[in-house]
Amino acid sequence: MKKDSYYFPHFTSARTDAKLIKLKRVLGMEGYGIYFHILETLREQTDFKYPILGIEDLAYEWHVSKEKIQAVITNYGLFEFDENNFWSIKLIQFLQPYLEKSQRARNAANQRWLNANADANALPEQCDSNASKVKESKVNKSKVKEINNMDTPSFKEIHKLIQEVEDKNMELLFDGVVKLKAKEYDQLVNEFGIEAVKLKTISLSSGIHNKLKMYTSYKDHYRVLLNWLSKDKKTQTPARKIHL
Repeated sequence: MKKDSYYFPHFTSARTDAKLIKLKRVLGMEGYGIYFHILETLREQTDFKYPILGIEDLAYEWHVSKEKIQAVITNYGLFEFDENNFWSIKLIQFLQPYLEKSQRARNAANQRWLNANADANALPEQCDSNASKVKESKVNKSKVKEINNMDTPSFKEIHKLIQEVEDKNMELLFDGVVKLKAKEYDQLVNEFGIEAVKLKTISLSSGIHNKLKMYTSYKDHYRVLLNWLSKDKKTQTPARKIHL
């Protein structure tokens, strides 16, 4: 099966980073190579995290010791980790412009589809008794379209739009694939915060767009996001040591 290729930025000044200088001093260029191998691996994950239990498999694949990989992850402040996973905050931050550009492109494509679909299914004018309902429906749809067309970083603006939607049972479409009711979105943001909800929504939509079987099989997107966010909340405090 052909494996998708993903982009992540590699800055030419990386070699002068104080943490990486220390890494090279202790582990040499092998440690430097392991560091970028780890970044490549994290980039391939839909949530940009990798399980601690998978380190031994990486060691086998890369022909290095698991102790060296563990040292790169834990000893130089290059990665965050808890008892289950490890990840790179810097990688996620550097990826944001690329993810936002991809998100805008998908939103624009989705908006074009919505417009074409709306034109194809346009209804003739009806009697005055139904006119108000049609007008109200168009207003609600326009709000949903606005939400669909929002850039991923502007979840605060999306949140503001949702507050204006009177029908909290209205189904919203994020990135053209992630379905949430307005009240469900409110509940997630109130409990976990906008940034956490944004990151998990990006992960879910990315998995669906990439047609990963596990993600496309999800029916209740609210329940999926709730479970992911709840697990992260339980493991917010990084562990001091990885246990293999």
